[in-house]
Formats: sequence, structure tokens, C-alpha cells
Amino acid sequence: MNTGFKVAVVGTLVVLTVACCRKAPKEVGDASAALNDLQSTCASTYDASGLSEAQNMMSQANDLVANKKCKDAKAKALDVMKKVDEVKKATEEEQAKAKTDAESAISSAKDAIKDAESAKAPEYAASTYQQAQDSLNEAENLMSQSACNYYKAKDAANKAHDLAVKAKSDAEAEVARIKAEEARKRAEAEAALKAHPKTYTVVKGDCLWKISAKDKIYGNPFMWPLIWNANRNLIKNHPDLIYPDWVLKINRDYTDKDAKKADWTARHHHWEPKAPEAPKDVKTAPSEAPAGGGQSGK
Repeated sequence: MNTGFKVAVVGTLVVLTVACCRKAPKEVGDASAALNDLQSTCASTYDASGLSEAQNMMSQANDLVANKKCKDAKAKALDVMKKVDEVKKATEEEQAKAKTDAESAISSAKDAIKDAESAKAPEYAASTYQQAQDSLNEAENLMSQSACNYYKAKDAANKAHDLAVKAKSDAEAEVARIKAEEARKRAEAEAALKAHPKTYTVVKGDCLWKISAKDKIYGNPFMWPLIWNANRNLIKNHPDLIYPDWVLKINRDYTDKDAKKADWTARHHHWEPKAPEAPKDVKTAPSEAPAGGGQSGK
């Protein structure tokens, strides 16, 4: 082989060596390190598409190295580093925004829970209120655990807010129901009291027999001993002697045994002679004649 041919061959080998990659260019290593640093941040949460693009570009750079295309690999690596910087910036911006949104959601949830407490949700909507409190606790824990959790924290806080609003609504509805029920019972009690009064004011012409026979009293004249027994301090031992304007107590708590005893007493009572006029010092007795005008047990 002549000298000129040898020089030509050597020159060709030099050109080939320069065109091929005996090892990856430094830029590829730098790009790989930058991408690894990026993957250790919250980029997968706040700029997932950008991170995915950077990873694909890095894969292309590695393929170029494997195919010994150093120049192209170097250029692609530089593109990767540029993309990594873009994703890093986008991640930081979105992360900051996500943090602000999560904090705002937590604050809103706390306010909603306070409103629920004011509506007595812990008492009247305990289950829903506790769920709201648990979701708020979850949101706060997520915030403290990792900056990558801001989206999740916001979702948990929003859930807490919605549950607190529901708890308040449920509690208010339950309070309203209880008040309505209490009002209904009062109305029924008032109606029952009007239909079956616990007192009766004597008018002229009354006697225990007539009073007991009234529908609103007992509807049975033979029950008059119940009235007598309930007003012994006023009527004493003269059930046939009552006066207008006397307010008599009407027994509403009598038993079947009491009723049977009253019936027997009414049918077997021995009437005393007409009682004397009421003493003047009895304030409840007017100076006029007794309501019945004399003996009026029946």
C-alpha cells in the first residue's frame, strides 16, 4: 500500500470517529440529571403533560446516543433541558396557585362548619356534621404532608364544606320539625283542655250532679263524687251545697277503681239535712243563696 492510500484511509477513520458516539455527550447526562431532579418535584401533579413530553424527549436523546448520532443527541439533550426549565416553572406556578386554592377551600369549610355548629348540627345532624369535620381534618393533614397534595386537600375541603352546609340544613329542618311538633302538641293540649277542662266555675242553678253530667266534664252524673273529693277543702262534707263563682277542680287523673267507687258513692250517698249558710269569712262564697238553692246531690 502506498503512502497516499494510507493517508486516505486514516482520514476516513478520523471522520467516522468524530461522527459516532464512543460515549454519551455531556449534555445528555446533564439533561438526564435535570429530568431526574424535575421528577422528584410535584411536576407529575401540576404539569403532568409537560413532564411526559420532557420524558419522551429524553428517551429520544438516549435513542440517538444508542444509534451513535452524537450531534443529534446533543441537540435533543439541549431541548430536554429547555423543556425541563419550562415544566419546572409551570409546576411552581401551578403549585402556588393550588396551595392558595386549597387554603381558601379549607377556610371556607371552617366557616361552613361554624355555621353548622350555630345551627346545632352536632346535636341534630350529628352524623353529617362529623363527616364534615373528618373531611376538614383530612384536608389539613394533606396540606401538611406534601406540597403535591394541594389538589387533594382542596377536594377534601370542598367535600367538608358541602357536608357542613348539608348538616346545617338538616339541623335547621330538624329544629323546625321539633318546634312544629311542640306547637302541635300545645295546640292539642289546649284543645283537650277546652274539651275537657281541669276546672269549672259554678253558676247559679248548678249542682255536682248537673256539673258531672256535662259532656266537657264527665258526661255521667254518677261521677259527681270525683268532683266532691277533689274539692273537699271547699265543699267540706256538704256536696249539695255549692255557690256561684266557686272554681272547682276537675279530676282528670282518676283510675277505673276511682270511677267505680264514685259511682257506688253516688248511688248510695246518704244526704245530710240542708247545711247552714256559709261563714262570712269564706271569701269564695258569695252572700247569696247556694247555687242549687238547697239539697242538690242529684
